[in-house]
Amino acid sequence: MDLYIIDTVAFLAYLADKLPGEADKLFKKAEKKQIKLLLPSIVLGESLYTIYKGRDIFGKSISLEKVDLIFQILKNKDVIELVNLSLEGWQIFHGL
Repeated sequence: MDLYIIDTVAFLAYLADKLPGEADKLFKKAEKKQIKLLLPSIVLGESLYTIYKGRDIFGKSISLEKVDLIFQILKNKDVIELVNLSLEGWQIFHGL
């Protein structure tokens, strides 16, 4: 199964329902369990910080209630898996 690493901008765009076309296709493939999306823990931290600060994301405000949904998605590991990137993970990221 193909693996893709999500960055902060892509994750925030996903939460705001503002993903560009190609990225949206990847997330839809992940929802169908055709690929695996990996979310580095630092990306989760940066995203939560942005949400907690109440900053608009692509012109949209993300409610704090959505944080519980984020945790549920990550807990299920169906669409997105939370990972701590090892050196090998960063090398995969570098090769993208």
